[in-house]
Amino acid sequence: MPRDASQKLKILLVLEILKKYSASYIFCTNEEEYCIGGEEDLERNVMEHIFTFNQSISPEKTKESETYQVLMKKTKAVPGFEDLAALGAKLTKVFIFSNDVEMLGKLKEELQTLPNVAVSSSFYNNLEVTDLKAQKGPVLKKYIEDLGYSMEE
Repeated sequence: MPRDASQKLKILLVLEILKKYSASYIFCTNEEEYCIGGEEDLERNVMEHIFTFNQSISPEKTKESETYQVLMKKTKAVPGFEDLAALGAKLTKVFIFSNDVEMLGKLKEELQTLPNVAVSSSFYNNLEVTDLKAQKGPVLKKYIEDLGYSMEE
């Protein structure tokens, strides 16, 4: 299977799994970011994204922040998962946010059954989904070894 076809299949499989769970999603490409829903969903997803990484900021201050402004400009709302798939955009990462930790655990388990998909988490209330080859650790390890060093050095 050609690489592009394999990538599209992987994205479709990830989207099929995500459809079953109620969470906030931000889908990243090299150019833009997307969320599912309308403008209200876009604002909620951007707010949740910011709160995940900076929980001490108030909602009022969040909307005044440069990060909020940049994410609101960069992120586009699409009506549904099918619309996102139809765009044909090459997804590089999916951020998933929810305070339902049990649901996130089930979602993580299901996503981990997919080949060549890596699932990690920065906080208790989020997941990050990437291509297995896009993880920093293995890339850094290869770079260090290419320079003639080992990870222990």
